[in-house]
Amino acid sequence: MHFNSTGNITFKVISVALAGIGLSVLPGCSSSPSKSAGSSTTSSTAAPTQAINAKFVVQCSTQGLSIPAQPVNVTVSGTAPASVRPGQTFTISNSKAILEFPVSTVNLLTQLLKATSVQGSITSFPITWTNVSPSTINAAATPLPFGPVNVTTGQTVSLPAPATGSIATLGPFTAGSNGSVVATAGNAVATLTIITATGPSSTPLTEDCAVASPAPNLATIPIH
Repeated sequence: MHFNSTGNITFKVISVALAGIGLSVLPGCSSSPSKSAGSSTTSSTAAPTQAINAKFVVQCSTQGLSIPAQPVNVTVSGTAPASVRPGQTFTISNSKAILEFPVSTVNLLTQLLKATSVQGSITSFPITWTNVSPSTINAAATPLPFGPVNVTTGQTVSLPAPATGSIATLGPFTAGSNGSVVATAGNAVATLTIITATGPSSTPLTEDCAVASPAPNLATIPIH
């Protein structure tokens, strides 16, 4: 991750629940259902889900600065179907990313850039999907803001993105015919504004954050 004296960082960072019970009463009939030949009661249960909790590290380089790339720990959470049927349409819900700056990165912010707090937005976080359509989405098509949060020399700092709440829905997606739906993370971009004792920088920094190879797995959803 690279920084300049004006400071901003750029990083490039997912549910389905259905429940219902139905009971119909025909006109003229008692509201208390009675069993008889041919009568039935229809009900459905909540579709099983799985929790997404993917952890990986990105190396972030600041555009325009000659500072070695800095590591940022990323946790992506959300809710996905436990499985899907061939051709089923589904979504991912309650998605969120948490960016954790290690001590080395925080010290760079506080000592070199004199930061007392930081804030910014993830502006690009591509996710690649296999056995599903569409095959690529940008989870940060609507930028995901984080901060402001105080930074202290010698301490790590965590920045949830979005800062409050979560991404309500990612999708819809349509499952393929067999195998598994697999989601993997791509390189991200974010902006970071450095806030010092005299106020925020006028120009955010842009961070290009690269994932390792092979790309980190975010979720696997069996198709059957």
